[in-house]
Amino acid sequence: MAESILGRARPLLLARLAGAALTFAVPLVLARVLVPASYGTFKQAWLLSQTLVLVLPMGLTQSLYYFVPRDPAGRDRYVAQTVWVTAAIGLIAAALLLLAAPAIDARLENPELIRNLPWVAAFTAFILAGSPLDVALNASGRVGAAALVRVGSEAARGLGMVAGALLTGRVEGVLAGIAAATGLRALVTWWLLPRAHGLRLDPAALRRMAAYALPFGLAFLLIVPQQQYHQYAVAAAVSAAAFAVYSVGTFQIPVIDVLYTPISELLQIGLAEVEGAGRPVRAGLALFHEAVLQLSFAFVPLAGLLAVAAPDLIVFLFSSRYEAAVPIFRVAVIAVALAALPLDGVMRARAQNRFMLGLSTFRLAATLGLVTGGLRWIGRA
Repeated sequence: MAESILGRARPLLLARLAGAALTFAVPLVLARVLVPASYGTFKQAWLLSQTLVLVLPMGLTQSLYYFVPRDPAGRDRYVAQTVWVTAAIGLIAAALLLLAAPAIDARLENPELIRNLPWVAAFTAFILAGSPLDVALNASGRVGAAALVRVGSEAARGLGMVAGALLTGRVEGVLAGIAAATGLRALVTWWLLPRAHGLRLDPAALRRMAAYALPFGLAFLLIVPQQQYHQYAVAAAVSAAAFAVYSVGTFQIPVIDVLYTPISELLQIGLAEVEGAGRPVRAGLALFHEAVLQLSFAFVPLAGLLAVAAPDLIVFLFSSRYEAAVPIFRVAVIAVALAALPLDGVMRARAQNRFMLGLSTFRLAATLGLVTGGLRWIGRA
């Protein structure tokens, strides 16, 4: 590659940084405007939605990073299949949430959440239907356009949530704001991508994409529960207000996604270009080393700084009523240092299906045992 990973990622980094600056105020506003129980309801609603958003596509959208650089002539076919499938999956996700209302009610025992499930179903469907937009642009080499889409989407969603909270003071307003912003992105996706790539169904292209994506999708059926099980376990074990404290302790620092995701995505594209050019597999090793060095330079010192500043940071951002989240936050920042290794991008680029599936199985089993055992040990489950 003539240009470095960091150089190519710069528009995406700037876009995510701008989006993070616009939306970082969201949890701060919600934690102050909503009572802790309603803030906990919002976090539960977002957890349910994100679980379906991450699991149901089975890796199909991300497969554009594999196919488009290798087969530019077939780009329209791959994008069109993704647009159709993600829209259909969005409808399925909405139906699943509404049908699961009794089970959710029995497990989480939160009437406020059940009352707002239609809003959750709506914005979950919209998120999925709009998901191919920036990925298709980025995979096609239109990094600047992808960056604009991302910052616009994140800004609209953040502003919608803040406006809903300030205007209503209730979680219903927040969820309605998300639905409005994500619905707008879904409409733009269905206007822009069909104009550029058409909507022709191609069973052969879809089969190729499925053959690549499904093994990773199966791995994500394990990865996502492994990553989110602790939240579901805590949500089921404590009140919505207590879950709000736990959510503050585990909130994600925006800079992690700002740096990690663009570099990981462009690492995948770079490795695909190396392979497409017929170069040896080890020719991509320099790209991986560069990505690790860039991420380590940011994440390792940041993890130490966050651990030291945790008490002041939590109180400053969320107010003193969430001070109990400090010990949780200090444990959670360990993941910041580990984010310096973009291994998922390498496994995707190299189609390491079996290894990823086996690793995911081990991590899920370990998480189930440790989280469940930990909750029982402290007498909360």
